[in-house]
Amino acid sequence: NPYNRIFLERAEEIFEKNLDREPNDFTALHTLVRIKNLLLKREEGIARVQETIQMFPDRAPGFSFDLGLLYDQSGNKGEARRFYELALKNDPNYIPAHIFLSRLAVGTIDTPTDIAAMRAHAQKAIELSSAPHQQKNRALAYAFLAESYLYEDNVAQAVAQAVAQAKKGVELNPVCARCVHVLGEALVEKFRKSGKNPDKNDLGQGIALLQESLDLEPLLSHAYVSLGAGYWLNGEESRAREIWQRGLKILSADYNYPEWYKPVIKKELEEALANPEAFSL
Repeated sequence: NPYNRIFLERAEEIFEKNLDREPNDFTALHTLVRIKNLLLKREEGIARVQETIQMFPDRAPGFSFDLGLLYDQSGNKGEARRFYELALKNDPNYIPAHIFLSRLAVGTIDTPTDIAAMRAHAQKAIELSSAPHQQKNRALAYAFLAESYLYEDNVAQAVAQAVAQAKKGVELNPVCARCVHVLGEALVEKFRKSGKNPDKNDLGQGIALLQESLDLEPLLSHAYVSLGAGYWLNGEESRAREIWQRGLKILSADYNYPEWYKPVIKKELEEALANPEAFSL
């Protein structure tokens, strides 16, 4: 959205000027890191944090998560893991670090998903986020927990668990695009892998939820993979292809997924266009 970008760039300018005047305004720096991430200016964010740490080395532990997030989103999984783990060393109960370590366990094209690590960090985040003000974090943790079941080999039982956990996330935060997307994806997978008696209601609900997730966040690129699959399974083949092509078009602008995961999404979209019959029952 160009209007959101204009707003973010103006906010970035204000916080930059404020930090030039008051370099020890650490709250402003935390906010600026989030803005830089959304604007895909991760290297600038890393440089700004490192500059502050040089001036105030005693504050370094407090910025471990910020650096982890920036390295994560820019595609450096090794540094991201190192800083997320440093954040937990500083505070073992820091919920966002557990949530993003859960996501970091997802495999790339060359590496398998570490399901146990993904699930353990998501479950820890859920355990720690029972307070009402942590509802959004808890919802996101349920989404990652649900995703961990979609990587399981035990199809029927695992997909049922994915649906159950994803529903909890959506109930907690109905406007969390990632949560809505995961529930939609799980329902489409449930329909696709139900054998001889698939429930059309699962497919219809899955498609509706995936479309809703894109209404909430049009740049949620992985949702295009599952939504296209849903339309293909529903017999709407031209619409499925249109969705997959749109996913490829917006992929580079997607700030929701880290750079290390975008090649996976690109491969899935390209394979869907090349061989959509793979989604058939």
